[in-house]
Amino acid sequence: MEITAISIVDADVKSFCSSTAKGFLVSIKNNSGVTDVNGVTGETLRIQVFGPNAVAAANYVVASGSGSMAAGATQVLTFPDHFTLSGSPAVGLDFSTPGTGNTLTVSMTVTGDTSNLNDVESLSGIVVYTPRTPSLSTTASTICQGGNVTYTILLNGSSTPVATATYTFKLNGAVVQQIMGTNTMTFGAGATAIANGDKITIDVIDGQSNAFNGCLVDTSTISRTITVSAPPVATLVSNSTPSLTVCAGESVSFTAGPSGSGETYQFFKGGSAAAGGEVSGNIYTTSLSGQSTITVIVTNSASCSSSRTLTMDVPVLASPGVIADPTDITLCIGDSLGDMASTSAATTNTNLSSSGSMVSYQWQTRTNVAAGWQNINSATTSSLLMSSTPVFVNGTTEVRRLAYADINSVFCLSAGSPSNVVTITTSIDRAPVISVSSNPVCSTDIATMVFSVSTTGSDTG
Repeated sequence: MEITAISIVDADVKSFCSSTAKGFLVSIKNNSGVTDVNGVTGETLRIQVFGPNAVAAANYVVASGSGSMAAGATQVLTFPDHFTLSGSPAVGLDFSTPGTGNTLTVSMTVTGDTSNLNDVESLSGIVVYTPRTPSLSTTASTICQGGNVTYTILLNGSSTPVATATYTFKLNGAVVQQIMGTNTMTFGAGATAIANGDKITIDVIDGQSNAFNGCLVDTSTISRTITVSAPPVATLVSNSTPSLTVCAGESVSFTAGPSGSGETYQFFKGGSAAAGGEVSGNIYTTSLSGQSTITVIVTNSASCSSSRTLTMDVPVLASPGVIADPTDITLCIGDSLGDMASTSAATTNTNLSSSGSMVSYQWQTRTNVAAGWQNINSATTSSLLMSSTPVFVNGTTEVRRLAYADINSVFCLSAGSPSNVVTITTSIDRAPVISVSSNPVCSTDIATMVFSVSTTGSDTG
């Protein structure tokens, strides 16, 4: 009989993780030319280990697993399963001490064996690894709903992944990721969403011998429980609600919510941070020069945030346009103004105005500066039509057209711009004056009396 090979059970050739009960396989070959009906049953194997995990030589009897062996046949016996264990170790070899330089020597004594040259076999260079110590780190223990958190499995405190190690992440006990060489996982939205109180646990095969037979790391006490906080529901209302429309330069206030639980507020106008002097707590008061977005970010006491944005419509006038002189710019007192045409229409500022902004008009007159401009009732078209809105003059009169922008039924009268001014003058009052050549006159002179007619001013006749 010959011992042809020895190998460690569940080992990568001759390297494995520390174990207090490691078995081995021994291959025995019948080198005789005849069948041995008893095989090696009842024969003795002598086992000894040298090195850090030294085991004193001890004899063990083959109890089972062997029977008749044909000439040249090989049987594989497992230690300790196929042996009568009368001494130590009773359940396997103790390889609990990490280190190198371990040698397992097995010798066999077979009754009647006339050649014992091959009855000894040694397995040297056995390496015993220490399982790495795992730990679990996280980028945060508290996140906001919808946020992300990344977990990293560390081995012996190192965050650098071992290429041959297999890392497993579990969410509430269910495996959600198991990848060789990848020791991180990000939980957040979608399939890896986590809720408040969810528990993350791990498993690790540390890959010291190879990717499949590495050390099984005890991770039973390692876990992290995440706290997921709900963000506030941000609200934003304006004193221009419901139209959300204001005129350029007009003051408008925005009130953010919720409030009363330690919230903080950040306001932005058109993407730029609001001026500090315009913000008081959850109220932002400002003016707009054109269409703008107003955004508030509300952050609660758990540092969770949400935002709300309002788009404000602002109609802005670009040009008031030009009006034409009437056919007659000199009238008599009591006459009506003539029709006045629009030389060019007013326009809105396309860069600042909200889409859909329009132009409206109001015609005005003024007879003296002190009295100021007065609206002409119903004169709200681009041209002034006296047939529907007659205006009678009693002196020199100035006429202009006021233009202003509007949208969403909001008319920005205070931001109106006047056109050019047309001045209508009235003629001088020519009252008639009658004079006679002499007054009084004798009756005999009536035939020669001369009557003369003239008007006030320079005209005579």
